[in-house]
Amino acid sequence: MREALSPARTQRRRPGQGKCDESDAERAARAAMSGSKLGTPKSQDGWVDGVRCMLAARSGAVKARTSAINTARSLLTTAPEGLRSRFRGMGGPRLMEELPSVRAEGALGAALGALADLWAAARDAALDMERAIEASLEENCPALLAMYGCGPVSAAKLAVAAGDNPGRLRSEASFAAICGACPIPASSGKTVRHRLNRGGDRQANSALHEIARQRVMRDPETAEYAERARGRGKSDREVMRCLKRYVAREAYRALMRPHEIRRPEDASELVAARRAAKVSQVRAASILGTSEKYISMLERGQRELKPIRRAYEAWVEAGLPLDWDRQAFEAERKMDSKKHLAK
Repeated sequence: MREALSPARTQRRRPGQGKCDESDAERAARAAMSGSKLGTPKSQDGWVDGVRCMLAARSGAVKARTSAINTARSLLTTAPEGLRSRFRGMGGPRLMEELPSVRAEGALGAALGALADLWAAARDAALDMERAIEASLEENCPALLAMYGCGPVSAAKLAVAAGDNPGRLRSEASFAAICGACPIPASSGKTVRHRLNRGGDRQANSALHEIARQRVMRDPETAEYAERARGRGKSDREVMRCLKRYVAREAYRALMRPHEIRRPEDASELVAARRAAKVSQVRAASILGTSEKYISMLERGQRELKPIRRAYEAWVEAGLPLDWDRQAFEAERKMDSKKHLAK
């Protein structure tokens, strides 16, 4: 089966041709018979379509959760001062967790309690969908989840953009074009530059943007590249465009080889040092400023978590002190990186 693509703007209806379903269908049929502007459509008979449905359900739950918070805040804005002052300055999640305490205080309290129930149900539904998405990706395409900075939601968006038959994509450049990450020439005179692509699948593009943003913040190698690019005169948008194109290339390779994962470095020495110091995984996670889940993944070699590993190694080298400050370590490392770039 082939799919007739939308014609270019210059090849659409010309003056005097008119518009109706029959004439549009005829133009599409003529393009298909000529063999131009044809593509292979996504198949909807595999695990990716299930992930797409779960992603849509999660998106709806997240919107309902946000709407409940916004509605509660608007009601509190016009509430009596005594009630309004009790919740002033609270963040969204904490506010919704505290609202059931006013359920018995008249109609307003009942409304706020109902909104808190709606928020809790939407939060649980979103978490359930996210866990189901992660389980499906772990089974069918663990290579996407193994990408640094790529969580289950971002991985799901990239998988949905490629579809159940990613082999229909001719190259990683075509995948980048689908994700809206291919460079668009914007040169003029002696200035040679490219700009952001505002087309393509915007959900997949947002996933690439989030992965690139996480890498800039947490991966020293990516941060050093960004600094070098800015030193060459590139703007922050141009740096992000380059990073998103690189991530698109990596994601395409993961989609083509879904079960091919690069084995992380052995962490047995780190585990032995932690156990010798009689420090639990929970305590180590608290010291390193992360979750027990990631410490477990790192020690078992399930995921390559470079920033956490670097902090873990520095903590072990320091003698595993219980008052070790990871933020001071990261700040010192960032300063050393800037000095190196300055040289």
